[in-house]
Amino acid sequence: MLPANLLTGRGPEPAELIGYGPIPTTMAYRMAADASWQRLLTDPVIGALTDVGRTRYTPPAALAEFGITRDRRCRFPGCRQPRIDLDHQISYPAGPTADYNLAGLCRHHHRLKQHPRWQASLDRNTQMTWTTPTGHTHTTDPPRPVEPADPPPF
Repeated sequence: MLPANLLTGRGPEPAELIGYGPIPTTMAYRMAADASWQRLLTDPVIGALTDVGRTRYTPPAALAEFGITRDRRCRFPGCRQPRIDLDHQISYPAGPTADYNLAGLCRHHHRLKQHPRWQASLDRNTQMTWTTPTGHTHTTDPPRPVEPADPPPF
C-alpha cells in the first residue's frame, strides 16, 4: 500500500507491502511505477477501510461476495432462481462497479433487462423497480438477511 500523501511528498509514514510490512519509500516508488493501481480509502483516525476503487468492470471479490450475499436470488419480481449474475444497473463505464449499482439477476432476467421495452432501476437503498413494456411497475427489496425470530413464549 502506498498512501496518497506519500506520493505527493507530504506524508512521513513509510509505504507498506501487504504480507511483508513497511518498506523504504524509494523501493515503493520503484514498485509503483510498474504497478496496477486500485484506490483504497481508509479512515485516517482508525484506519478502517471506507471505500474501494471501482474502476473495473468486474467487481472485486469482496464486493461480488457482498452483492451475491445481499441478493441471494434473482431480483426480478417473483423469480426465486438462486443462481445469479451481478448486473450493472447503469451500464459500465457510465455507472460504477459499486454495491448500489449491482443487482443479482438470473441469466434469463439479466438478458430481459437488456430488452429496450423493459426498464429496471436500482435506488441507493437497493430497492429495484421494474417497468414492463405496458408501463406497469413492480418493486422488489433484497431479502432480509435473517428472518425475525418469533417472540419468546413467556
